[in-house]
Amino acid sequence: MGSSQYVFSNFADDRGTVAAADTLHDIFEVHVLWRTKQGWSGQDTETALGTDPA
Repeated sequence: MGSSQYVFSNFADDRGTVAAADTLHDIFEVHVLWRTKQGWSGQDTETALGTDPA
């Protein structure tokens, strides 16, 4: 299993953010996380931010 690469951004939480994140993942094979009013969002946020229990 290879290591994952993450991209952090301050995208606004709108309907296009998830589609844009999926597109970036498909092209560059990176996970995109974005900041929302409630916290971070995206795929595997706990792992990327180091809050996933071992």
